[in-house]
Formats: sequence, structure tokens, C-alpha cells
Amino acid sequence: MNAHKLLIIDDDELVGQTLKSIAEQCGFNVIFTDTALAFYEQLTLFEPDLIMVDLIMPDTDGVELIKRLADINHKAKLIIISGAGKRVVNSSALSAQEHGLEIAGLLNKPFRAAEVRQILTDFVKRDRRHSSLPKEETLQEKNQWFPSAEDLQHALDNDLIDVHFQPKISCDSHLLIGFEVLARWQDETHGAVLPDYFIQLAERSHQIDTLTHQVYEQAMTWFARLSKVVNPNQSMTLVMEPENLTMAINISVVNLQNRNLPEELTESCVQHGIKPEQVILEVTETTAMDNPTEMLDILTRLRIKGFGLAIDDFGTGYSSLAQLARLPFSELKIDRSFVMTGDSSLESKAVIKSVVDLAKSLGLTSIAEGVETDSMRTYLHSIGCDILQGFAIAQPMTGEDSEVWIQNYYQSMEQQRIQALQSLSILDTPEEYRFDRITRLAKRLFNVPISLISFVDVERQWFKSHPDFDAPETSREVSFCAHALGYQDVFVVNDAQAHPRFKDNALVLDTENPVNFYAGCPLQLKSGDRIGTLCLIDHKARNFSDQEKVVLKQLAFLVEEELQADEYQDIDHLTRLFNRAAFEHRARSMLKIAERSQLGIYLLLIDIDDFREFNEVYGHGAGDKALVTIADALRNCFRQSDIIGRFSGDEFSVLMINRHDEHPIEVQQIVERFLHDINLAINESIATGSLKLSVSIGMASATDGPTFGYSKLLYDAEHALHHRD
Repeated sequence: MNAHKLLIIDDDELVGQTLKSIAEQCGFNVIFTDTALAFYEQLTLFEPDLIMVDLIMPDTDGVELIKRLADINHKAKLIIISGAGKRVVNSSALSAQEHGLEIAGLLNKPFRAAEVRQILTDFVKRDRRHSSLPKEETLQEKNQWFPSAEDLQHALDNDLIDVHFQPKISCDSHLLIGFEVLARWQDETHGAVLPDYFIQLAERSHQIDTLTHQVYEQAMTWFARLSKVVNPNQSMTLVMEPENLTMAINISVVNLQNRNLPEELTESCVQHGIKPEQVILEVTETTAMDNPTEMLDILTRLRIKGFGLAIDDFGTGYSSLAQLARLPFSELKIDRSFVMTGDSSLESKAVIKSVVDLAKSLGLTSIAEGVETDSMRTYLHSIGCDILQGFAIAQPMTGEDSEVWIQNYYQSMEQQRIQALQSLSILDTPEEYRFDRITRLAKRLFNVPISLISFVDVERQWFKSHPDFDAPETSREVSFCAHALGYQDVFVVNDAQAHPRFKDNALVLDTENPVNFYAGCPLQLKSGDRIGTLCLIDHKARNFSDQEKVVLKQLAFLVEEELQADEYQDIDHLTRLFNRAAFEHRARSMLKIAERSQLGIYLLLIDIDDFREFNEVYGHGAGDKALVTIADALRNCFRQSDIIGRFSGDEFSVLMINRHDEHPIEVQQIVERFLHDINLAINESIATGSLKLSVSIGMASATDGPTFGYSKLLYDAEHALHHRD
């Protein structure tokens, strides 16, 4: 491959030579000029594919030079340099883009060598991605043919317009979410035709309905076949299950003048065996709406029938806040112009974040298209963007190539997932209270016989926590959890005996304790790797409400926190209970769950009476023995789902969680049993004289779902402890 050619213009020779040296180290062929005349001469002779432009020079200014490049339709990408301030640099970049030029990077003086290297490296990576496109794509810039309406009609009549597919993945979990369908026209004589041109031509020539129908039918045919490629029986854990993949298809505002559109699209879904919920219609507003009321009716009918609606290229053209507020969209797609310049433009980043925040506030899914760099992927993840699309994930592909990509993507992600699981060094380790507490709580809250923390290994699923379930592991072949990893949300099988995928599963066919209900929430590391599930199992079929899904997800988050926690720092090493910091962190997390789920919460503070005097009389050895005895009594008397900690030197704490249908008297009975048992245990185990130990308890509750935070609950418990009658 030939070296990239870089042409630099900067009136500061030291800066120019420094840039030249850095670029040459990166493998570029470089020419440096310090005057406009020399620059224009080299522009013709050297034919650069990358240009560095200083905005402020004695004999010209960078903006004028940029305009000149646009006038001659030069194809080199630009790196803009200046010491005039970031806003000036960003404005000049926007001006260049408005003139049709592409920005490769921005450098604010003074800059670091590492910044220059990063921009040059990103340029090379992007160029490699673009050079790997199919030949017809790379010919677009050279193709100056502008077809007529008759040419388009010929293409439609002879099936010359086909479709490509570009994957979309979850920004958080990296799961494959679906594909966007992109129309492609490869003319027999003239080669590729730009989509933007022929789509607008179709609108002007009243052929857009025919074009949309052909694209839709091609896409539906491929999408219906996809379930044979993504085989659920292969337990492809990081690929979404086929029935949950989505397909986004662009429709024009002109299409929305067709009153029969909802029925036509629904009928096509029925014919191809695809749920309308799997189809996202991206509304592209290349023209203004002529009859917004009628189009509102059509879009509303499409949503009622189950179709998703995305507002495309939000922030540009006719896409506006007014449209977003008025129309029933389910997704908001950030325009690629902001995403592709976000690495070098603070303004673009600000726009991206504001759009993501707006989507969150409206309950919409946010999608970033045009993602080309790893740094932009990282930024989008940091601000909570939902879905990514762009060359950093994959380029648009034919249906056949997309199927190959799916297999390769799965294999890569599965290898990474297994490595992440094994790096935790948690497989085949003993049971731990911090995990068993959560599964036992799940059993109580959902009233199920079995709750498990399952890790999906290469050929098995191994249970870190499995109270009342004898087997420590099962084969991955019969694993429900392996399927759950492929779902963005909680995976539920209400009736396994009637489920086509699981009715012949060995666990379902078990005659003594069959698995007939399953609900599993994936456990995800910060890296996005999904390693297992927190799951619920019942022997009888049952329903599972949306609210129950929310609670299960919240409990799964507690498991994820435990996986990231440092057990050594969380444990009081004398009593082996949680220390105060660890207890309070877990208590705050549980209060958040309780508040959203209308659970009862009880906080108990337990103080050893006259403990300082006891230590002075009998020594710290006897005091430590008393502390251990009390800790053991707390474990024995309170439920294994309760959170128990050593709060301070002579003080313990317990957080109890109750279902709304569990009577508060049960809590009182547990406390009374503890007081009875502890008074016997502590004085029988410690041979002392006349000084006997006792404990006092202060309790605060929020039995109707707490409407205040942990601090208020703690204050009330402390007040109850220190102001006893």
C-alpha cells in the first residue's frame, strides 16, 4: 500500500517542521509549505490525501484557503490548526463541512505530539475501513452520472436496486440489536448511484412508494431467513435471539401520504412470519410535511400495530423538537454529522449529549450512527447512549456477508466473554453469604422454590449460589441461562412445557422436580461482558409482571456489585460480618429497590449494654468472645436474606426486607427470639461474675415502601435506641 500524502501549510517553520517529523514517523509522505503560493503549487503537483491548514497566516487566512479547496472540489481531508481558540477552530471546521469538505481532526496550539499522532492514526484506520468497501461504494465519488426518472423506472422494473444491511449493537452490552436496511443502486453501465440522489429522485418522480415496497420486501425476505442462521439451539449467547432482533427500514415522508401503509406493512409481516415489533421505520424528512394531521394519524396507527418509529437525522433538516413532541416516535437517531466530528469538536459532543439526555427524558431509545472510532464508542457509552451503528462496528453488507459477520461476531464475543468469566477466578469456589443472601431474598420476594446465581462456562453452567438446589452445575446444553444471556432484558419462560424451544429439555421433562417456569436476568461486568444470570425457577407455570422484572433486574445489579466488591475490605475480620461501610452501601441499594417495589424495610441497631465496663473488668479477650457470640446469634436468629453488619465497636445492625403480604409481626417475633437467645448464649458462653451482658435494640421501619432515604431511617433507629422508655 502506498504511503499517505500529507501537505502542511503553516507560517511558523518550527511548527511545520515538527508536524512534518511526527507525520513521517507515522509513515506519511510529507511536504511542508509556509506560503499560500507554494501550497497551491504543491496541491496540484503532490496530490495529497490529507492537508494540515493553519488558520492564521500573513499572506492568506485558513478560511479563504478552505473555500478555495471546496471550489475546486478537492477530496483531501483536512486537519485544521490554530492558536485562535477552540471556538474559532470549531467554527472553521463547521464552515468546511458546509462546503462539502471532510474534517480529519482539529489541533489547538499549543498541541502535544501525542495529539498529532492520534489524529493521524485515526485517519489511517478510517481510510482502511473505507478502502475495504465493495467496489461500487468507492466509485461513487468518481461517478458523475445523474440518472433521470426514466432511468430509475428502468432500475425498478429490472430489480437493479438491492439492499445492504448495517449492524446495530447495544452500547452497554455489545449485544447485536439488529440491522438498518440501506438501498443500493448499481447501474449496469454507470456503476453506483448515490442513495441520497436516487431517493430524492424517487420522491420527485412519484416512484418512492414502489422503491420503498421493493426495499421492504427484499429486507423482509432476508430477515425471515435469518432465524435459520442464528440458531437458538446453538446457544449463541452474545447474539440476540432471532425473534428479538430488529430491522430498521427508511421510509419517506412522502410514503406517509399512503393511507393504506399500516395495513400493507402489517400484511407483509404476516406473510413473512415477522412481528411488527421487530420492524423499526426510520422517518427521513427530506421534505416538509404537506398534511401533518393525516401523517400523525398514519404514524399513530403504525405504532398501535406494533411498529417502532425512529426520527432520523435528528438535529438537521426538517427533524425538530416540534416533530419529536407531536409524533409518536420510539427511537431518536443522532445525525452522523455530529457523531463523526465528535472526537475533535466540543460543540458536536455537547449536541450529542443533549440529544441522548433528551431521549432519556422522553423515554426514547437513542441511536448514534456514523460511529467510526473507539474513542467515540467510549464517549457514547459514558453518556448513556443506547445503540451504536457505524464503521467501528461494521460496514453495510449484503445479506450473505451479514450472515457470515454474525457468526464471526458471536465467536469473537464468546471468546471474550469466557476470558472475562475466568479472569474473576470465581468458578468452583465455596458458597458465600454475600451471594446466598441475594438468592434467598429473591426466593422470598418472588415466592419461588429455587433461585440461582449461575455462571455460563464453555460447556457447563456452574452455580455460585444454589440454596435448596442440590446440583452445583448442569450441562450448558440444557441451560436456560445460556439463552438468557442473549436477551437485552429479563428472559422469561412462563410455561416451559408448552414452549417450542424448551418442551423437550431434560430439566423440563424431569418427573420429580421439573423446571416449568424460568426468569433470568443477565449478569454483566463493567466491560459489557455477560457472564451469567440471577434466575428464578418454579415447578409450575406462572406469569411474571413487568414490575417483577424490574425487581429482578435490581437484585441482579446487587449481584454485579458483589462481583466487583473487595470482600477483604468489606468484612469485619473479628465477627466475619459486613463492616459499617459495606453494610451501609448494601442498605442504601436495598432501600432503592424497596422504594420502587413497595417493600417493607426495617433497620435495627443493636447495642451491647455497658460493654466498656465489661472490657475493663474481664479484658478484651472476653469482650471479643462476646462480640463473636452476638454475631453468631444474629446469623442464627435472623433470616439469611437479611443484611447483617458490625456497625461500630459494640454496635451491630440488621436490615430486614419484607414483602407487602408478609405481616410485620414476623419481624417482631424474630427480634424477640433473638433477645431471648442472645441473653442465654452470651452469658452461658462467657464465664463471668456478677456483671452480666445484655443488649438493647432500636428499630425504625418504612413498611409501605420508604419515601425517605437511608439517613432518615438511621436517624430514627438511633433515636429509638437511645431514647428507650
